[in-house]
Amino acid sequence: MPEKLSDCIMEALADVRSVERRKRFAIEMSTFSSPADVLDKGAKCEVCFAGAVMARATGFDPYNHIGFSQFTTKNKRVFSALDAARSYSFRHMLDGFFRYRRPSVKWKPAASALEDHFEDYNTNVEYEDCPSTFKRNMETIAAILVEHGL
Repeated sequence: MPEKLSDCIMEALADVRSVERRKRFAIEMSTFSSPADVLDKGAKCEVCFAGAVMARATGFDPYNHIGFSQFTTKNKRVFSALDAARSYSFRHMLDGFFRYRRPSVKWKPAASALEDHFEDYNTNVEYEDCPSTFKRNMETIAAILVEHGL
């Protein structure tokens, strides 16, 4: 996993796009990973924003149950931060990513700046409502993190 949160978000977006192109996968933001039923030819493995990264890391096997226990503590924190990002919970996103991983990083001012930046308009577009807007919003979050060196 990348060291910068902005890079993690962009990597997750690339993985979401890859999942979208796969016939045996579907994006379902309420589920980290729900494997496809081997007996159901039309069944799809459902993954969320972080789950798309997990799926790539495990070889995009739609029948594989992907769980947190398969990953390091560092990666679990990234997955938690991605889950917070997709729900527009900026403080939780930064807290989850930096609190234990890199305690020297000054993330609280960045959290306030992010909250101030998004205060003026509605960013809470869910993937299920409009995938393209959701992805643009995630790209915007990543760009703001870049501006803050995160």
